[in-house]
Amino acid sequence: MEMVANREQAVQALQKIGRTLYERGLVNGAEGNISLRAVDGTVYISARGSRLGELRPEDVAHITTAGQAVEPGPEPTSEYLLHTLVYESCPELRVVLHTHSAYATAVAVNRENVPPLIDEMTILLGGGIDVAPYAPPGTPELARGAAQGLRERKGVLLANHGAVVGGTDPADALKLAELVEQACRVFLLAKGGGTVHAIPAQAIHRQREIYQRKRGR
Repeated sequence: MEMVANREQAVQALQKIGRTLYERGLVNGAEGNISLRAVDGTVYISARGSRLGELRPEDVAHITTAGQAVEPGPEPTSEYLLHTLVYESCPELRVVLHTHSAYATAVAVNRENVPPLIDEMTILLGGGIDVAPYAPPGTPELARGAAQGLRERKGVLLANHGAVVGGTDPADALKLAELVEQACRVFLLAKGGGTVHAIPAQAIHRQREIYQRKRGR
Protein backbone atom coordinates (compact mmCIF):
# COMPACT_ATOMS: atom_id res chain seq x y z
CA MET A 1 0.00 0.00 0.00
CA GLU A 2 1.25 3.47 -0.89
CA MET A 3 1.36 6.10 1.85
CA VAL A 4 -1.92 7.97 2.29
CA ALA A 5 -2.10 11.47 0.85
CA ASN A 6 -5.34 12.83 2.30
CA ARG A 7 -7.83 12.51 5.12
CA GLU A 8 -10.31 10.33 3.22
CA GLN A 9 -7.67 7.71 2.48
CA ALA A 10 -6.43 7.81 6.08
CA VAL A 11 -9.89 7.39 7.57
CA GLN A 12 -10.67 4.42 5.32
CA ALA A 13 -7.38 2.73 6.17
CA LEU A 14 -7.77 3.27 9.92
CA GLN A 15 -11.38 2.07 9.88
CA LYS A 16 -10.29 -1.15 8.19
CA ILE A 17 -7.44 -1.64 10.65
CA GLY A 18 -9.72 -1.01 13.62
CA ARG A 19 -12.39 -3.43 12.41
CA THR A 20 -9.79 -6.11 11.75
CA LEU A 21 -8.23 -5.75 15.21
CA TYR A 22 -11.69 -6.03 16.77
CA GLU A 23 -12.75 -9.00 14.66
CA ARG A 24 -9.54 -10.85 15.54
CA GLY A 25 -10.03 -10.24 19.24
CA LEU A 26 -7.03 -7.96 19.68
CA VAL A 27 -9.02 -4.98 21.01
CA ASN A 28 -12.30 -4.51 22.84
CA GLY A 29 -14.40 -1.44 23.48
CA ALA A 30 -12.41 1.77 23.65
CA GLU A 31 -9.07 0.13 24.45
CA GLY A 32 -5.99 0.54 22.28
CA ASN A 33 -5.07 3.14 19.67
CA ILE A 34 -3.82 3.13 16.09
CA SER A 35 -2.16 5.53 13.68
CA LEU A 36 -0.58 5.87 10.27
CA ARG A 37 1.96 8.29 8.84
CA ALA A 38 0.94 10.22 5.73
CA VAL A 39 3.12 11.05 2.75
CA ASP A 40 3.74 14.57 4.12
CA GLY A 41 4.98 13.21 7.45
CA THR A 42 1.88 14.11 9.46
CA VAL A 43 0.03 11.51 11.50
CA TYR A 44 -3.59 10.36 11.38
CA ILE A 45 -4.48 8.78 14.71
CA SER A 46 -7.50 7.46 16.59
CA ALA A 47 -9.11 10.00 18.88
CA ARG A 48 -9.35 9.90 22.65
CA GLY A 49 -12.01 7.42 23.76
CA SER A 50 -12.79 6.10 20.26
CA ARG A 51 -13.88 2.51 19.71
CA LEU A 52 -11.55 1.00 17.15
CA GLY A 53 -14.05 -1.60 15.96
CA GLU A 54 -16.53 1.15 15.12
CA LEU A 55 -14.22 3.99 14.14
CA ARG A 56 -16.06 6.96 12.59
CA PRO A 57 -14.53 9.72 10.45
CA GLU A 58 -14.94 12.11 13.37
CA ASP A 59 -12.88 9.71 15.51
CA VAL A 60 -9.69 10.39 13.55
CA ALA A 61 -7.34 13.21 14.59
CA HIS A 62 -4.68 14.72 12.31
CA ILE A 63 -1.50 15.89 14.03
CA THR A 64 2.14 16.69 13.42
CA THR A 65 4.89 14.58 14.96
CA ALA A 66 5.12 17.35 17.57
CA GLY A 67 1.52 16.61 18.56
CA GLN A 68 0.03 19.81 17.14
CA ALA A 69 -3.31 19.74 15.29
CA VAL A 70 -3.00 19.96 11.50
CA GLU A 71 -6.72 20.61 11.06
CA PRO A 72 -9.73 21.13 13.35
CA GLY A 73 -10.98 17.88 14.83
CA PRO A 74 -11.05 15.68 17.92
CA GLU A 75 -8.27 15.34 20.45
CA PRO A 76 -5.90 12.50 19.65
CA THR A 77 -5.58 9.54 21.98
CA SER A 78 -3.85 10.42 25.24
CA GLU A 79 -1.03 8.13 24.10
CA TYR A 80 -0.25 10.08 20.94
CA LEU A 81 3.34 10.59 22.14
CA LEU A 82 3.92 6.86 21.83
CA HIS A 83 3.01 7.00 18.15
CA THR A 84 4.82 10.19 17.19
CA LEU A 85 8.05 9.20 18.92
CA VAL A 86 8.02 5.81 17.21
CA TYR A 87 7.71 7.50 13.81
CA GLU A 88 10.57 9.86 14.62
CA SER A 89 12.75 6.99 15.85
CA CYS A 90 11.84 4.49 13.11
CA PRO A 91 11.34 6.37 9.82
CA GLU A 92 10.71 3.17 7.85
CA LEU A 93 7.51 2.50 9.83
CA ARG A 94 4.21 3.79 8.49
CA VAL A 95 1.69 2.19 10.85
CA VAL A 96 1.71 1.84 14.65
CA LEU A 97 -0.79 -0.33 16.52
CA HIS A 98 -1.16 -0.38 20.31
CA THR A 99 -3.34 -3.23 21.58
CA HIS A 100 -4.37 -4.63 24.94
CA SER A 101 -4.79 -8.18 23.69
CA ALA A 102 -5.14 -10.79 26.43
CA TYR A 103 -2.02 -12.97 26.10
CA ALA A 104 0.32 -10.08 25.32
CA THR A 105 -1.00 -8.15 28.29
CA ALA A 106 -0.63 -11.22 30.54
CA VAL A 107 3.04 -11.54 29.60
CA ALA A 108 3.45 -7.77 30.08
CA VAL A 109 2.08 -8.19 33.59
CA ASN A 110 4.58 -11.01 34.22
CA ARG A 111 7.31 -8.66 32.91
CA GLU A 112 9.22 -11.58 31.44
CA ASN A 113 10.82 -11.22 28.00
CA VAL A 114 9.66 -13.76 25.43
CA PRO A 115 12.62 -15.55 23.76
CA PRO A 116 12.47 -16.51 20.07
CA LEU A 117 10.19 -19.54 20.24
CA ILE A 118 8.89 -19.82 16.68
CA ASP A 119 10.68 -19.00 13.43
CA GLU A 120 8.28 -16.20 12.50
CA MET A 121 9.34 -14.21 15.54
CA THR A 122 12.91 -13.78 14.33
CA ILE A 123 12.09 -13.44 10.63
CA LEU A 124 9.20 -10.98 11.01
CA LEU A 125 9.72 -9.32 14.40
CA GLY A 126 13.50 -9.45 14.52
CA GLY A 127 13.81 -11.77 17.51
CA GLY A 128 12.15 -12.23 20.86
CA ILE A 129 9.69 -9.82 22.42
CA ASP A 130 11.03 -7.63 25.21
CA VAL A 131 9.02 -5.94 27.94
CA ALA A 132 9.70 -2.21 28.31
CA PRO A 133 9.94 -0.83 31.87
CA TYR A 134 6.70 0.22 33.50
CA ALA A 135 5.54 3.79 32.90
CA PRO A 136 2.11 5.39 33.42
CA PRO A 137 -0.16 5.65 30.35
CA GLY A 138 0.27 8.74 28.19
CA THR A 139 3.66 9.69 29.60
CA PRO A 140 6.90 10.47 27.76
CA GLU A 141 8.49 7.55 29.62
CA LEU A 142 5.95 5.13 28.14
CA ALA A 143 6.55 6.58 24.67
CA ARG A 144 10.32 6.26 25.02
CA GLY A 145 10.00 2.64 26.10
CA ALA A 146 7.92 1.80 23.04
CA ALA A 147 10.23 3.65 20.66
CA GLN A 148 13.33 2.03 22.11
CA GLY A 149 11.79 -1.41 21.72
CA LEU A 150 10.82 -0.81 18.10
CA ARG A 151 14.24 0.45 17.04
CA GLU A 152 15.56 -3.12 17.02
CA ARG A 153 12.39 -5.17 16.56
CA LYS A 154 8.92 -4.57 15.23
CA GLY A 155 7.08 -5.53 18.42
CA VAL A 156 7.42 -4.66 22.10
CA LEU A 157 5.41 -5.20 25.28
CA LEU A 158 4.69 -2.39 27.75
CA ALA A 159 4.84 -3.57 31.36
CA ASN A 160 1.36 -4.04 32.88
CA HIS A 161 -0.17 -2.44 29.81
CA GLY A 162 -0.18 -4.18 26.42
CA ALA A 163 1.65 -4.48 23.11
CA VAL A 164 2.92 -2.14 20.41
CA VAL A 165 3.88 -3.11 16.86
CA GLY A 166 5.13 -1.02 13.95
CA GLY A 167 4.60 -1.98 10.32
CA THR A 168 5.51 -0.74 6.87
CA ASP A 169 1.83 -0.87 5.85
CA PRO A 170 -1.49 -1.90 7.44
CA ALA A 171 -1.24 -5.55 6.37
CA ASP A 172 2.27 -5.82 7.81
CA ALA A 173 1.24 -4.20 11.10
CA LEU A 174 -1.84 -6.41 11.49
CA LYS A 175 0.20 -9.53 10.81
CA LEU A 176 2.69 -8.49 13.47
CA ALA A 177 -0.02 -7.74 16.04
CA GLU A 178 -1.40 -11.24 15.53
CA LEU A 179 2.09 -12.74 15.73
CA VAL A 180 2.86 -11.00 19.03
CA GLU A 181 -0.37 -12.29 20.53
CA GLN A 182 0.26 -15.83 19.24
CA ALA A 183 3.87 -15.82 20.46
CA CYS A 184 2.78 -14.70 23.92
CA ARG A 185 0.10 -17.41 23.97
CA VAL A 186 2.64 -20.09 23.01
CA PHE A 187 5.05 -18.77 25.64
CA LEU A 188 2.49 -19.01 28.43
CA LEU A 189 1.35 -22.47 27.33
CA ALA A 190 4.95 -23.68 27.10
CA LYS A 191 5.76 -22.38 30.58
CA GLY A 192 2.76 -24.21 31.96
CA GLY A 193 3.79 -27.43 30.26
CA GLY A 194 7.42 -27.51 31.29
CA THR A 195 10.73 -26.06 30.07
CA VAL A 196 10.70 -23.31 27.42
CA HIS A 197 13.25 -24.05 24.67
CA ALA A 198 14.25 -21.13 22.44
CA ILE A 199 15.33 -21.49 18.80
CA PRO A 200 19.06 -22.41 18.55
CA ALA A 201 21.41 -19.43 18.35
CA GLN A 202 22.78 -20.39 14.91
CA ALA A 203 19.30 -20.45 13.41
CA ILE A 204 18.48 -17.12 15.04
CA HIS A 205 21.54 -15.56 13.42
CA ARG A 206 20.49 -16.68 9.93
CA GLN A 207 16.91 -15.57 10.46
CA ARG A 208 18.10 -12.25 11.87
CA GLU A 209 19.91 -11.58 8.59
CA ILE A 210 16.63 -12.13 6.74
CA TYR A 211 14.91 -9.67 9.07
CA GLN A 212 17.59 -7.02 8.59
CA ARG A 213 17.29 -7.28 4.81
CA LYS A 214 13.51 -6.90 5.05
CA ARG A 215 13.92 -3.82 7.24
CA GLY A 216 16.54 -2.31 4.97
CA ARG A 217 19.31 -2.24 7.57
